[in-house]
Amino acid sequence: MIGDQLGDEGSNFIRLGRGLIINLEFVYWVDITKQALILSDCAGCYHELSASREVLIKLKAYIDAIVKNG
Repeated sequence: MIGDQLGDEGSNFIRLGRGLIINLEFVYWVDITKQALILSDCAGCYHELSASREVLIKLKAYIDAIVKNG
């Protein structure tokens, strides 16, 4: 639904599990061992979220695939 409302900019959002929708542009760090996801604007503001290990593994693989393909 977010993707429909935002058009091309909606592709930056991804749903993680049942309770999280994040903007991929703000992903700063994925720590699977601590089950933590840190979002940052790289200007001093950050927010740490907790997510399941399985979700974080999939997110990290997705991000690695995006980086690898350019």
